Amino acid sequence: MKRSQRALLAPAAARDLRRIRGWIAADSGVDRARDVLRGLFDVVERIAELPALGTLRPSFGTGVRCFVRRPYLVFYRERDERVQILRIIDGRRDLQTAWLEDKPVP
Repeated sequence: MKRSQRALLAPAAARDLRRIRGWIAADSGVDRARDVLRGLFDVVERIAELPALGTLRPSFGTGVRCFVRRPYLVFYRERDERVQILRIIDGRRDLQTAWLEDKPVP
């Protein structure tokens, strides 16, 4: 899958994609998992081209935006002429809880 030169995946977003792929592959097969990931990478490409498409979500951080590709929400922010994909979360989950996963405890 081709990745945009203008989009960077944060480590948490990369983990999200691996988990999504694994869950779908186990539940619906590898072909379905590949199709879902392809659709998510298409969203990342679109966001990289038009970053203002997403809705601002200040409760998740300064400048954080969210773009929906049901059932997934792609959280991102613009950074130095690039888009940083922060998280990709299933919208059926509790978003605040999911957002805090894998965060270091202070």
